[in-house]
Amino acid sequence: FYLIRHGQCTHDVEGRFGGWVNDELTPKGRLQSKEVAEQLSNLEIQKIFSSSLRRAKQTAEILQKNFKCKLEFSDNLREANYYGVISGLTRKEADEKFPGQASLIKNHLSELQGAEKYSAFKTRVLKELEKIFDSGLEKVAIVSHSGPIRVFFREILNNNNVKISDCGFFELQKT
Repeated sequence: FYLIRHGQCTHDVEGRFGGWVNDELTPKGRLQSKEVAEQLSNLEIQKIFSSSLRRAKQTAEILQKNFKCKLEFSDNLREANYYGVISGLTRKEADEKFPGQASLIKNHLSELQGAEKYSAFKTRVLKELEKIFDSGLEKVAIVSHSGPIRVFFREILNNNNVKISDCGFFELQKT
């Protein structure tokens, strides 16, 4: 199993709060996706599972051209809606429209107005990963976001210190 984070996207470079923002890959993000596809080109990926958010879909579609396999999108692999009402806004915009909300961001357990609770996020991600792991497929790629990838490491492997860059990936073996 390969857990892959999407490439660089517009909210990253524009300094916007992400989450459920349905933004696009930047040209650099498209290039990163092509580079990962080349790095993994010797694998016989049977299927790609991807978040339904555009930045992950675009990354998965670039990978699919390389692997020539089936592709399935899932809302359950989306990023957490950590930022609620300030998703998609810059810090300045958030402070103007929703005073005090941005200052509530501390960690993955922060609860802003309209945000998804961590327990609900964790449950949906782990259920989807379990479904994928139990699919009977031996080699799959999962294209998602840093949040769902960190949930996997935090909740299953008890590792809370995982950092993943744009288009970074982890190879996992099921035992």
